[in-house]
Amino acid sequence: MNQEERNALRGAVQLWRRTLENDIEEQIGALYGIRRPTGATAGKGKKAAGDSDPLAELVVLAVADVPRVAQSRRLQERRRIILTAIEDSARRRMASAGEKFDSGQVKPLVLDFEAYLRACAFTVLNRLAGIKLLEARGHYLPSLTGSEDAPAAKFFRSVAGPSLPAGEDPYMLFVDLLMADVSTQVPSLRDASGRYDLVKPDKASVLALGESMEALGEVVWKSDETLGWIYQYFTPEELRKRVRKESPTPRSSDELAFRNQFFTPQYVVRFLVQNTLGRMWLEMHADTHLADTWEFLVRDETTPRPFKDPRNLRVIDPACGSGHFLLYAFEVLHDIYSEVYEHAELGQGLRAEFPDRYEFFARLPELIIERNLYGVDIDRRVAQVTQVALYLKALGYDRKARPMRGNIVHAQQLPGNAAEFGAFVAAEFTDHPRREFIQQALSHVHKEFLHADELGIMLKTSDTIEQLTRRTPLWNETQLLPDVLAALDAYAEHAADAGEVRAFMFGDDSRQALRLLELMSLEYDVVLMNPPFGAAARDSKGTFEKLYPRTKNDLYAAFVERGLNLLVPRGRLGCLSSRTGFFLKSFTKWREEILLGEGHLEVVADLGYGVLDKAMVEVAAYVVEKQ
Repeated sequence: MNQEERNALRGAVQLWRRTLENDIEEQIGALYGIRRPTGATAGKGKKAAGDSDPLAELVVLAVADVPRVAQSRRLQERRRIILTAIEDSARRRMASAGEKFDSGQVKPLVLDFEAYLRACAFTVLNRLAGIKLLEARGHYLPSLTGSEDAPAAKFFRSVAGPSLPAGEDPYMLFVDLLMADVSTQVPSLRDASGRYDLVKPDKASVLALGESMEALGEVVWKSDETLGWIYQYFTPEELRKRVRKESPTPRSSDELAFRNQFFTPQYVVRFLVQNTLGRMWLEMHADTHLADTWEFLVRDETTPRPFKDPRNLRVIDPACGSGHFLLYAFEVLHDIYSEVYEHAELGQGLRAEFPDRYEFFARLPELIIERNLYGVDIDRRVAQVTQVALYLKALGYDRKARPMRGNIVHAQQLPGNAAEFGAFVAAEFTDHPRREFIQQALSHVHKEFLHADELGIMLKTSDTIEQLTRRTPLWNETQLLPDVLAALDAYAEHAADAGEVRAFMFGDDSRQALRLLELMSLEYDVVLMNPPFGAAARDSKGTFEKLYPRTKNDLYAAFVERGLNLLVPRGRLGCLSSRTGFFLKSFTKWREEILLGEGHLEVVADLGYGVLDKAMVEVAAYVVEKQ
């Protein structure tokens, strides 16, 4: 996309967000009796969401005063789920502000309600955007294009017309079914918690969004970058300004995430991938023809390295955002696999596993996503965006590609308490010889991952966990961690079937937390990143400074230190960050002990201003090889 197309998308995303937030807010107020104080409602034709006093206390009517809720247990349960989500937002806000509160007596404010509305709007928008992206790739018939006259919508009416429920709008039923289907096609679009899809957009909103999406043109919807830009443009500018005014440093994982939402331009992505993964492949296979296609590869003398089967190459982005490094790494890996498969000598291993050439290329997208690409982010939404983007990338190579779990992890705390760990272990490991050890290990991980939601892969396994796993090898030798992960899947599935929301959330969130531990235990050939910069979030600052005493003055410096730690010997790190570390005195240890001590600085591109969208920061892109 060019700048004009990105500007059009920016304006459209802001309009879509406001449209959906206002629509959902109006419905929640009318149906569930949850609203802003009188005079501060943001419904259609009134103030835009966020214009009212964010510190005003939210109005929650008694159930008896909301007739439809009072008469329906189903609506009472839905209202309870909505209020729980809003109250959880209030607890996180109060905890990040250092406020003391009684966990049972939380009074949500308007800004907590706004956070819930944003989450609901983002859930709906992601699904509608997913439909448009699948349309553009030929995976769906035109469904939103043309609104009610879209070919798929007309076909649905012709087939389902006689059996449609009385009073049901055919087009809205079609859209509901389509959003459910896209969540099945792309599992990361599901709202696993069930909190954010309880209120559906009305017909006017869907028609308006469909028309606006169509107006952006085909280029936008065929681009791999679109979901990433939607994510970056979604956070309201007034929220960014308010948060920066209230605190110069991030107070929570949410603030840390959106303060650092800066898209990496494609030329920087290509420069860093070609000079890390690309150069490694050139050193393994000097006769490769691929180097001729890499326009940003710095062409100097190379040091040969032993060939490595591409199935064993690992590439990670430890702050993956919407996955732009991984998307281009996918392309380069696809080219490498293809070259290896056709090579008489190097391709013997691949051809032994995939003797049928057609089957190999059909399976290749799945192979790359499940074997080669890894990513971590502290923002659940953006981790979902990366998963969707990788699936769409796979569809571009094979239209029959199935949804894949992949290795994109949302970093979060291990939820639960001793009682919940006990219930899980009792249910899934009844007769297991290491039952007691598993419960003990989960308790230790729970303690050590207290700040995982703010530090992500910057955490390191502590001596406590290392000693525990040495005493009873947990993760690698006995394959117990995969067993625990599989058991958490089963536990969450059983809880969902039984309608046990808390148990489901424990199982689902625990699996994500332990996947982070799994990724931390691996070594990688390539680390690629555009890490956050500035100060660590307030709650985790003490832990961060203990873990990174040499690089604690800025997050990006510590990310480089951690990235080198994750690499195999002679592995390569490619980074886009502020250029200040290359000359400020406060970064002396970073330069001398990290870049030139633990690593070898290979390539530096001093890019200056104007690289990171609206961020007023001078940046550099550089490659470091681990000693």
